[in-house]
Order: sequence, then structure tokens, then C-alpha cells
Amino acid sequence: MSEPNFKGLGFHQKSTVQLLKEGWTIRSFVEYAMGTDIAWLHHEESDNSMPIDNRILVTLSKRGIIEGKTIMSTVQPDTETFEYTLNKNILPTATQ
Repeated sequence: MSEPNFKGLGFHQKSTVQLLKEGWTIRSFVEYAMGTDIAWLHHEESDNSMPIDNRILVTLSKRGIIEGKTIMSTVQPDTETFEYTLNKNILPTATQ
């Protein structure tokens, strides 16, 4: 994996990285048949959540800042739920 690229991140991306450093996760629900893709920030301890733009998810993922895993998958309807956290290899450098 290439080095994470923090250069040129916008306000919302930087704010999202800060929340991820504080223990929040990004969750994404995808329903393939309907073409639905919904993303939100989630904090497990306080059970708080807030919606985020999917473009933030794509940007952080492409730059190697976050990593994701499937946490739930169903066949009918064809859906998946993903959880994204800060890439463990870049936590020390995520202070910018």
C-alpha cells in the first residue's frame, strides 16, 4: 500500500479524520439492486451518528487513510454494510 496522502484535504475530510482519531467509525450501507449507498459517522460508546457525503468516504479510501471491512451481508435483498476506520499503519501520521 502506498503512503497515505493528507495533502489537499478539504475541511470536511480533515474534520472526518479528526473524528476517526477520536474513536468514531464510518459505516456504509449499500443496496445493490436499488443503487443505494448511504454513509454515516458512528460513535459506538455514545451511540451517536451523523450522515456524511459518500465522496468523503471515497476520497479517504483512495488516499489510503481509511480501511474497511464488511460487517454484514444479505442475499435477499442484496445488501452489505461496511465499517471503515483509520488505517492502523498511519495513525502516528494522522495528526496533520
